[in-house]
This record gives sequence, C-alpha cells and structure tokens, in this order.
Amino acid sequence: SVKKQNKMVSEWLPDHNTPYCESVTDVIKYLIGWINKETPYPCSPTLVEISKLPQELPSVILDDTQIFQSKLEPEAILETNTKLPPRQKASWFQHRQLFLHELASFGISSATLDWKCSPESPWNSVILACVAKHYEWAKSRGAFSMYPINIEHTGKLMCLGTLERWL
Repeated sequence: SVKKQNKMVSEWLPDHNTPYCESVTDVIKYLIGWINKETPYPCSPTLVEISKLPQELPSVILDDTQIFQSKLEPEAILETNTKLPPRQKASWFQHRQLFLHELASFGISSATLDWKCSPESPWNSVILACVAKHYEWAKSRGAFSMYPINIEHTGKLMCLGTLERWL
C-alpha cells in the first residue's frame, strides 16, 4: 500500500515539506511544463510514444553527463514570456532546455510522466532518471540557492526517491 511504502521511505527521505523536497518537486513541475496551478499537468504519453521509448537503463542515464557539454542556441534558452516564481532563477530556463534536448536525443517528444503507471514503469523510470540527473547538475551550479537545503540532503538516489514519492 502507499501508506506502507511512505513509512519505509520516510526513514531515509527528508519530509515532503523540507526545502530539498520542495526544490525537487518544483523542478520536476517546471521541467514538464507545469508552470502554475492554472496550467493542467501534461497528458500521459501515447502508446506510440511509449512504443518508441529506447531501452535505456535509468542507471546509465544517471551516469551519462555528456548532455551537459551541449551548446544551446541563445534563442533557445530565452523564455521571456514565462514568469518564474520567486525562488526560481533565470538559469532554470537553460536547465529546462538541456533537459528537453536530452529527451529529444532519446526520441522522446513529450516531457511528461505516465500518470497512471508506477514510477518503475519504463517511461517513468527514464523520465525520472533524466529529472534526477538534471536536478543534481543544476543544484551543483547553484540553481537552488534560494532554497535553504540541508547539506545532508543530496545525491541522485535521494532525488529519485523524492520524485517517486511525489509521483
């Protein structure tokens, strides 16, 4: 049950209302395009999109940092029509573009989650691994300095656990 699972992860994951968890949930919402409460969550992937999903292991995705060597066009980074919430920095635009660029490199055209499936489903595991990797990269570059994150709250596994609990 969900209650039992939450009890198990509560032993090693920070509380859901800590700055760390808030930053993780804020970034996944931003990366998938859920900008504010009036915006609906993006639709789940179609069966065609799921069938085209590459067979990448989440551990391989997490460890591959090649995407961060990509040079993006300056025009692609600017999203002047999007107003960021107070704790989000302008660098989030670039981090989102890198995230979308990586998804495109896997042939994924929709930055979304399969809302009806578990975090372990093939689609969700690929997307969550990408989010965790991009979160850690952005965090190492100061993107979450407006969140007073406990220095003990770090690492890809903690990020993945937080994302899975959120989903």
